[in-house]
Amino acid sequence: MVSLYGLLQSAANHGRAIAAGAVSALAALLLSADRDDLAGDSVALLARIAEQPSGAAAVLSQPGLVARLAEALAASSASSSRSARDHSVSLLASLCQHGGAKVVAVLGRMPGLMASLYSLVADGGSPQTSKKARALLNEIHRHYEVAPPPPASSASSDAGGDRVVRVL
Repeated sequence: MVSLYGLLQSAANHGRAIAAGAVSALAALLLSADRDDLAGDSVALLARIAEQPSGAAAVLSQPGLVARLAEALAASSASSSRSARDHSVSLLASLCQHGGAKVVAVLGRMPGLMASLYSLVADGGSPQTSKKARALLNEIHRHYEVAPPPPASSASSDAGGDRVVRVL
């Protein structure tokens, strides 16, 4: 992992790392990791890889990885290191940036993610993590504000609809 981190310091090596299968190896470690430090290091490296569009696409191509990241962030809000939370938020922000509206929509439907992001904005994390969490929340809210509402049935009323609150 240390060697891979060193290689990823140069953006020119991101493509080589992806071609060598680093993303699938890190995803396998994250999905099966029993140790928090190993999972945290995997997330840190995936976050670094996902800074590039091709890296984000490679991360998004791993089945179950985005859901596992959201679960890990929700679980790490109280138990993991600040570094693990920082890298998780950074990775999710990069995935949204390079993955587009489809990724934002998937993240918006993950039950524990929104609460974890609000928690990070309110009181958990570095100023940079708080800023990224706030930006991620705003992107998710913006997506659902712009998305056309589902067709309303004649029996339902608008009085019981959901409200969207933007975090500034």
